[in-house]
Amino acid sequence: MLGVPVMIRSEMRQRFRSAVVAASILVVSAAVAGLPAGPATADPSTALLAWGENLYGEVGNGTETTSPPYGVLTPVPVASPAGQNVIQTSQAAGVIIVTYALHADGTLWKWGPTPSQVTVPGPVRQVSVSSFGDHGLIVGQDGTLWGWGRNLHGQLGIGQTDTIIRPDTALVRIPLTGVVEAAAGDSFSVALTSDGKVWTWGDGRRGEIGDGTVSSTPRTSPGQVVMAGQFVHVTARHSTAFAVRSDGALFGWGDNRVGQLGIGTTSDAEPSPQASGPAHVHFTQVAVGGSHVLAIATDSTVWSWGDNGAGAVGDGTTFSPRATPVHLGLSGITHVSAGLSGSVAVGGGKLWYWGDNAFGAAGNGTAGRTPITTPTIPPGMDRGVVWADAKETTVYAAMQVRTVPGVIGATEVQASDAITAAGLTPRVTRSPVCTNPGKVVNQSPEAGAQQASGTSVAFTVDTCVAVPGVMGATEAQANSAITAAGLIPSASHGKVCVDPGNVYGQSPSAGTPRPPGSTVNFNVDTAPRTCAIR
Repeated sequence: MLGVPVMIRSEMRQRFRSAVVAASILVVSAAVAGLPAGPATADPSTALLAWGENLYGEVGNGTETTSPPYGVLTPVPVASPAGQNVIQTSQAAGVIIVTYALHADGTLWKWGPTPSQVTVPGPVRQVSVSSFGDHGLIVGQDGTLWGWGRNLHGQLGIGQTDTIIRPDTALVRIPLTGVVEAAAGDSFSVALTSDGKVWTWGDGRRGEIGDGTVSSTPRTSPGQVVMAGQFVHVTARHSTAFAVRSDGALFGWGDNRVGQLGIGTTSDAEPSPQASGPAHVHFTQVAVGGSHVLAIATDSTVWSWGDNGAGAVGDGTTFSPRATPVHLGLSGITHVSAGLSGSVAVGGGKLWYWGDNAFGAAGNGTAGRTPITTPTIPPGMDRGVVWADAKETTVYAAMQVRTVPGVIGATEVQASDAITAAGLTPRVTRSPVCTNPGKVVNQSPEAGAQQASGTSVAFTVDTCVAVPGVMGATEAQANSAITAAGLIPSASHGKVCVDPGNVYGQSPSAGTPRPPGSTVNFNVDTAPRTCAIR
């Protein structure tokens, strides 16, 4: 059973493995969600939603989707407390997939499928794990740097190589201080210190070290990447690295086989930092994916480049590769993120997705091999989105928390309006329960519950109708009133001299709730009007 999704992912990796740059976030200001400087940067109340591949429990609600399409096709909440007030995610996608989530209070959680808290030396500033799951890095709020996982190529920076696989419960201290950000590539690492210097260590066979050499001899301790100016952020995935200078200039080095450095050409390796992206454009955020790159310019528009086989560039095509940056038709964007072959952008509380949809990462209730080639807003993602991460083939979105209004006793229109006004999504069920005709009789979640913006609030409307009173009416009037109520009139006739020419009895009685289409019986007095005189 597991062979099918693994085969699909392997096919996707093969399609993009010439670039191999997994999801990572790069921002110029540490106050931007995703690269937090500390708890103060987070929205005080957010909830994390997830959708897409869930074969290994990626959505974090304790489930695994082991049948086609092996994914969750619409957003679902990550289980609490793991999904509350998350400010950054990172994902290891090796033999199994594990997602890490950093909370605003500096605690670290993980899931795959069941959420649990990770023991760390102190409050965490940032987390980054290799997309292939080889190793991970944790930056402490005190500027310390810690690592776990493999060290075959010296990627833990502890001055040696070894074959030990260290779990995240056995962190090692990396000899670098004043660290503000770090990123884990496949077999190398990059870090930024508070003095604006960039450091690398580990494998350098594709120029990942950035020192102008391509070497099979690993660097086992941190060494400085020599570049002019002060740098404010770094990122790396697979065999490619990027750094943003304080003036917004972008530099990249390493693997460039499908143009992921954005320099207009392709090459096996670029061992020296190259000016990346379109000339004369400065950036505020960059995200690198499986083999494509997204960048937000200072005017809040988005540029993209690299492999486009699954439409991840977002220009409406699947032409591949795009070694020259493409300007997308998005504006007001504050956050971008790139997965294996999918992309997300956030701005004005909205989320756009484009790229691969094999496991339902588009979040629109579908899954298939036809990609989404232009930025598209998934249902429910048109409001309340704080930030989002595309990780491999799963998407995470931090949503503002909303309070569920009480709608029991309201009409359907009133309930829908109240739920929408609260920033949530109404989902109505109509049922003839015959307790409060025409009104809402139950809801879930209950009134007062805290839910992520856009989350569905289900409610049931009682479709029963109240039987109209027809006593004293003519037969024609009774038929009309009962039919107008959605019920079926059934008249009986008899000369009883009670109310000649009019209805003198009905069943059920007036006001009784009945399902639509029910029969209402009534009796018409057919006696002549003179009978009442006798």
